[in-house]
Amino acid sequence: MKLVSANVETCYNDSSVRIAPGERVVVPDWAAQAMAVELSKQDEHPRISGVGDYIRHYCGQDLNGQSLLAWRGCGIGDQLVWAGVLRILKRRYPKCQIDMYVHPEYCQIWDGAEDLPFVVWGEPIPFEDWQAIDYHLIGEGLCEANREPDQPCVWDSHLAYAGVDPASVPASEKRPVVPMSAADRAAAAEWLDRRCITPEPGRPLILWHLGASTPVRSYRPDRAAEALELLADAYPGGTIVTIGSRRGLKEYEIPERPNIWTAVNLHIRTA
Repeated sequence: MKLVSANVETCYNDSSVRIAPGERVVVPDWAAQAMAVELSKQDEHPRISGVGDYIRHYCGQDLNGQSLLAWRGCGIGDQLVWAGVLRILKRRYPKCQIDMYVHPEYCQIWDGAEDLPFVVWGEPIPFEDWQAIDYHLIGEGLCEANREPDQPCVWDSHLAYAGVDPASVPASEKRPVVPMSAADRAAAAEWLDRRCITPEPGRPLILWHLGASTPVRSYRPDRAAEALELLADAYPGGTIVTIGSRRGLKEYEIPERPNIWTAVNLHIRTA
C-alpha cells in the first residue's frame, strides 16, 4: 500500500471518485503507479510514500472494543474468502468494528447484502480514516501469485496470517461470505423456474464456475469437461449449472447432457 497526495485534483482509477488537491489517501501499489502516470500528463508529480510508519499490523490481538481496517485486492474470489476470515474474527470478537475496503467498482457486489460482519467502503482510503483505525490487516499478495503444485490450504494460510490458529477454527466456519439479498434469491429462483429445475432432497444443484481469474485457479477446458461428465454420471438426478462470461465460455466444450445447463453472464449474486 502507498500513501499518495498531489497538488491538483485527480480521479481515482478512472472512477467517479475525486481526490482533492493536497488530500492524502492510501491506495494499492498499482493504483499509486497509475495515478503517477496520469498526473505526469499534467506535468504533475504526486508524493508517494510507503505506509510502513503508519501501519499497525493485526496479528491476533483481542479486537473487542477495537477497530480493524481490512483490504485484500481486486479479485472477487479473494474478497469472498477474505470476508470469510473477517466473519471468523467477528464471531470471536463480536464487539469489534471491521471496515473492509474494496475497489469502487466492487462496492456494488456487497451493496444491500444481508448480515455482513463488516462495513464495506470504496477505495481510496482517506489517510485520516487510516490513522483513526486501531489495527490494519492488509492481504495483498497472500496467494494469488503462488503457482506451486504443493500450495497450502488457502483458509489455513489466511487465518495464520491474521494470527489465528487454523486448528482452532472448525471446518464448518471456513466458508466464504456470499453477498446475498432477498432480490438475489428471487432472481435465482426465477432462472430455475424458467428451466423447470426444481432442486429436491437427494437431487443436488451443483454450480460450476468454469474460469477463474488465473489459469492456476481453474481446471483446463479438457479437465473441466471430464469432471463435468463424471459429475453428471455421479448425480443423474441432480442438476449441474456451469457459469462464466460469454468470452470465457468460448474456451470450453460443455458436455451435452440433459442434467447440465449453462448460464451465460448470469449476475454473480444471482448465481
